[in-house]
Amino acid sequence: MNLLETFNHKGNAVDIFHQDRKEVYATIEQLANLIGYQSKGGIERMLERNSYLKEKAYSVIASVHHSVWGADRREKGQRKAYETRLFTRLGIVEVLSLTSKNTAKELRAVMVAYIEKLERELSLAKIAHAISIGTQNALHDAIAGSPVYREYKGQLLRNVFTNFNKLLNQCASKGRTDKKAELMDYEIELLKRLERKTAVWLDEGLNYQAIKKLLEVYCESECPNTLGQKESPLLNDREQVKGYVFEYKEGRLYHGEY
Repeated sequence: MNLLETFNHKGNAVDIFHQDRKEVYATIEQLANLIGYQSKGGIERMLERNSYLKEKAYSVIASVHHSVWGADRREKGQRKAYETRLFTRLGIVEVLSLTSKNTAKELRAVMVAYIEKLERELSLAKIAHAISIGTQNALHDAIAGSPVYREYKGQLLRNVFTNFNKLLNQCASKGRTDKKAELMDYEIELLKRLERKTAVWLDEGLNYQAIKKLLEVYCESECPNTLGQKESPLLNDREQVKGYVFEYKEGRLYHGEY
């Protein structure tokens, strides 16, 4: 299970998870808190009366990284992996339909609209992933033909491919994940740009460590055009970031200290 977003409603937060962009889930603990129960026991009693809610279409048991003190606590050490029950979209709607809490009707409408938005984004991410294969292949060709790695063969070269893939996935997602299968559509668009820029750096003779340093400088920057924002371009025509200058001329990236 991978954390996708956090749903916030009137001060209550619910982590929304996904698996392979196929389904969205919410934990029993946070769903119970959202509804207004004092603990997950309120929903567990509902499960006893309605055993069909334990079926795979409605809920599953899985391990997730869940906030110890709620979704608003994101500090290091405040999250741990544990096994719990997670409800699917159908399960969430069913639980909200069965509860007698006065807020259920409003919550049901809000949650359905929110989940539908996420499902559209996941569908777009699947499409973006499929059409981005060409850019990734071009990056691998650039690695294999670069001055630094052209002598690498077999598993050694494949390891370099993997290292670059993970690095660029982390940068495109602002450190959220190193797996391309977990990126959203706008993150994949950023990834494609990063792959093209990295191919230029490789052609100029930069190795993995040098490229990693340049990416870290940009990703850690506090400038407004940060990676991972839907509205922001990757870089302007000329942008200074923590002692480095990035400049585009005729489609090529120039970089250096200032």
